[in-house]
Amino acid sequence: MTSRTITHPVEVLTNVAQRITKESNFDLQAPVITTDEIGILATAFNQVLHRVKCLLEEQQASAFRQQQMQEAPLLQSEKMSSLGRMVAGIAHEINNPVNFIYGNLDPAIQHVDDLLALLQTYRQKIPNPPLTVQDHATEIDAEFVEEDLPKVLQSMKLGTDRVRQIVLSLKNFSRLDEAETHAVDLHECIESTLLIRLSSKNMEDD
Repeated sequence: MTSRTITHPVEVLTNVAQRITKESNFDLQAPVITTDEIGILATAFNQVLHRVKCLLEEQQASAFRQQQMQEAPLLQSEKMSSLGRMVAGIAHEINNPVNFIYGNLDPAIQHVDDLLALLQTYRQKIPNPPLTVQDHATEIDAEFVEEDLPKVLQSMKLGTDRVRQIVLSLKNFSRLDEAETHAVDLHECIESTLLIRLSSKNMEDD
């Protein structure tokens, strides 16, 4: 009985230590069933387990933070790459119809100038056109149309030219086709950024 009274607490402590080693479960605690040296040993053992558990949690938290710090630049780089691809795609889709319109504006302006010149020649040769022609000219305000139409076309040309500049700035901003590092025109980069920022500000105001 005396031997068992001495060895039983040691066996319990040993079993707990073996389970901890096997299961890596630091939540386990050794029961403190005596107040003698074995009980003191069990209490100290439990304190060591608690300290080891805290250290492991701190280590895991530190490793997680380190992993996040390593992944953050990669995630940011991937986001910027995705943004660049999206911007380049939008710029490309806008650029095609805008170039089509811009390329046809000069011929359209020339055609309008020719028609207006023809109209002036007609007026000089036929100063008194038929009444129906005069009525129609009054109805559409022909004099105003002659004066305003070239202005409308020039305004359209300025607008499409601005859109082309914005698209070019977006393409320069994305820089997807330039994988290697090289010298760039800093002023051009600043102007592109300012143009994009100004366009965004105008959209917000609208």
